[in-house]
Amino acid sequence: RARHTKGGLVLLAALEPGGFEHWLGVENLMKEEAREEAERILHRHAARVNEVSGLMPEL
Repeated sequence: RARHTKGGLVLLAALEPGGFEHWLGVENLMKEEAREEAERILHRHAARVNEVSGLMPEL
């Protein structure tokens, strides 16, 4: 639909809040790992969207 209406597409990954506030170093590491995994997933899905529709979604 976005292609036919000259629209755009945005992909979003929502990360759950951490539970290690008392161990800041551990929490920061967990957040970074979760973000990297989310970015890998988003890039994989963006590539598929591009194959199917010819659009490159924003991440």
